[in-house]
Amino acid sequence: MTSPQNPTNLAYRRFVLRMIAALAVYFVLLLGRVLFAALPQPWLTVSAVAPALPLLYAFSAIARFLGETDEFKRKMIVDAAAFAGGVTAVLAVGYGLGEGPGMLPQPSALIDFAVFMVLWLAAMFTIKARAR
Repeated sequence: MTSPQNPTNLAYRRFVLRMIAALAVYFVLLLGRVLFAALPQPWLTVSAVAPALPLLYAFSAIARFLGETDEFKRKMIVDAAAFAGGVTAVLAVGYGLGEGPGMLPQPSALIDFAVFMVLWLAAMFTIKARAR
């Protein structure tokens, strides 16, 4: 007789599989964007926007995982995201106030996303360590 699986572990397994699928399609479309950079319009615009579509699926995978996991894990994830979002907002506004003619350069918005993701990861590790 097999023992029933922990629902949180099953939710995590489904989340990982969904994220792998989303990121695999993302990287294939991103590679296609780079390889076919000389496409005529409107295909150039389509190839530029296409890599963002799998990110919608990745977002839905995160939302599903939050709905399928237990309350404690959900709280940890949301707390870490709130911390990362707040710190990223403060850093972005502080840097944005320094932008201007002859001042700080204007980086891509992807920098903000990268900062948020790194802070979210660091916050998750910190919250997990405190919970043990």
